Amino acid sequence: MQTVTSQAFNQNPTAAKRAANKEPIRITERGKATHVLLSVDEYEAITGQSKRIVGMLDMTNRPFRIVSCHLTLAQP
Repeated sequence: MQTVTSQAFNQNPTAAKRAANKEPIRITERGKATHVLLSVDEYEAITGQSKRIVGMLDMTNRPFRIVSCHLTLAQP
């Protein structure tokens, strides 16, 4: 994992984003790791989340309940 200082990251965020497409980037402040920059693909692989809209809309594994609602118009 490549390491960059927060100052270097702030001076050239584009370079850090390009590097994060290849491997996660550790960002440090005062010598201490504070953040990790990684690609969306890597993040989704770690978390199991899908970036595809079909995956986001898939309701097969989500708990839900059907609620019945009946509306009546009030008469003046």
